[in-house]
Amino acid sequence: MVPRRTLTKIIFSLLLLGVLIFLGNAAGLRGRQLEVLAPLAKFSEDLKRGLDGLFFGISRQEAGELRKENDILKAKAFSGEVLREENERLRRALKFQDEERLALLGAEVISYQTELGREFLIIKAGLEDGAKIGELVVDSEKQMVGKISSVEQNFSRVSIVSNPGESFPAELIRQKVKVLIKGLGGRAFNIDFITVDIEVEAGDFVTFPKGSSPLLLGSVTRVNKDISSTFQEVLGLIYARPEMLREVFIIRD
Repeated sequence: MVPRRTLTKIIFSLLLLGVLIFLGNAAGLRGRQLEVLAPLAKFSEDLKRGLDGLFFGISRQEAGELRKENDILKAKAFSGEVLREENERLRRALKFQDEERLALLGAEVISYQTELGREFLIIKAGLEDGAKIGELVVDSEKQMVGKISSVEQNFSRVSIVSNPGESFPAELIRQKVKVLIKGLGGRAFNIDFITVDIEVEAGDFVTFPKGSSPLLLGSVTRVNKDISSTFQEVLGLIYARPEMLREVFIIRD
């Protein structure tokens, strides 16, 4: 089946060819070819627009107006989605704050960065919002993310909890034992001061004590027990996935 636009072009070409043949064979009319062809060209263009409207249902002007209306609808839909996300973020913050009885400051994540094996988040909360160096940062799932390492006027930098050099007090839930975790990088951490007489297994939960209930930090992944040593070697991985976060919550001191 011949496409409609191609059929329009064929009809137009045949009409124009027929007129040229007629003018070429007619005596005494050669001098008036341009005079005849000018209105004919205008007529053919009008005919083409009419055929386009007949075949395709709408004119080019109408199509342009429809595209403009479609762009407006897309913009409204995008604005509505942004508003829904803001409302959802506020709902989670209020729920979290009510359950934990903590003073929280919600912040949008601007970017995720890595630097020499360390991970950072840049968040939209700074001196103007009361953010402070050392304040803890969590996600909407009550998982420990890290702490603020630097603050500017309108944004802050968050050092991820597993970064080398970071250390936090923590607790093994099943054993109810207070421990100290130290970041190793690559989302991994070492758990210090676990004596060999304490039973520890891969999969044991590690939490950070804060508020009425602890914040999830990660879980044990490997245990090496040497009976000749006082302490066990225990490694774990954090639960938070900083590269996927779009918002976080600062726990106010």
